[in-house]
Amino acid sequence: MNALPDGLIPFLDNAGWQGAAVEPLEGDASFRRYFRVRHGDRRAMLMHAPPPHEDPRPFLDVAHWLSANGQRAPEVHAEDAAAGWVLLEDFGTDRMRDWLEAHPDGEANAYACAIDALVALHRLPPGPFVDRRAQQRLQIALRAAAEIMRAIAKEFHPAAFLRRFKPVRAHRIGARRDRRISGSQFEQRAIGSTQRNRCLAGQRGRNAQIARGLN
Repeated sequence: MNALPDGLIPFLDNAGWQGAAVEPLEGDASFRRYFRVRHGDRRAMLMHAPPPHEDPRPFLDVAHWLSANGQRAPEVHAEDAAAGWVLLEDFGTDRMRDWLEAHPDGEANAYACAIDALVALHRLPPGPFVDRRAQQRLQIALRAAAEIMRAIAKEFHPAAFLRRFKPVRAHRIGARRDRRISGSQFEQRAIGSTQRNRCLAGQRGRNAQIARGLN
């Protein structure tokens, strides 16, 4: 896996990094690969996100948008999105946790800067890299789901149930045969019965799911 992918050297040559030393880095659970590139005093991070498994364009869109809006993002030195190559600024090997352990006096300032960056990012309008069509489809689906839920709530709400049926004799719900109950008492008992039925229906559904999983 340490072999350099095809196209790496031509990409670096075209980016002005002819003869650079290339060090493969440990990858993650994806098709992307990373390389540390050194050329004299210069160093950079090379990412290979090969299509069709990967697409670096969303990353590039966000990085360019953040930089254009004054946010700190890795500088993009060179890119060939169609081939999956991106040459980035190298932030080094220090992680924030390691830096804080080595500089405990700077902990408060480091977290304050991080919070300031989040506040500044929150104040920015949404970026142009949102998939508008997917967003519209999601909004339509959410509106349809909301209409269905409102219809179900209206159909099965206890108040709608009470409007359909007049108060019945008490013996229908467990009282003495010759005794009537008030409308408020009937409403309370009907609501309790409805809630119990919903709980039983939910339990039956969960039992069915468990049974399907065991089969």
